[in-house]
Amino acid sequence: AILYASLAARDGPVDSTGRLDAVYARFFEGTAVAGPAGLVGRRLNADSGYAGEIIFFDPGSEAPFVARCPAEALPDMAATCLRDVNVGKGLSLLYRFDKSLLGDWRIIDDAMTKLAAGFVAP
Repeated sequence: AILYASLAARDGPVDSTGRLDAVYARFFEGTAVAGPAGLVGRRLNADSGYAGEIIFFDPGSEAPFVARCPAEALPDMAATCLRDVNVGKGLSLLYRFDKSLLGDWRIIDDAMTKLAAGFVAP
């Protein structure tokens, strides 16, 4: 599996987790859907600017995993999910992974967070 990642200066105060309640929740439409490995999915409406996408999140966490993914696969676009995490020192880790790996979100998020921490000086 291939994951694409970038570590860059943070361009905003909140990451994917912070946007769950502050931004995404007001654009949810329809009912929640069960996602893989304990995640819940909520579709975003057209007003969100992310029509055709779904937010998957861990509802039982104080600082939940949150990723934005395409709701359905499109023939001309890879079905990849996007997550960004504030990793300290004013940096943000942005990573993209195939939607088929969403069930491994705990392993992926832990590995990506540890990788980013290795690049950030203590």
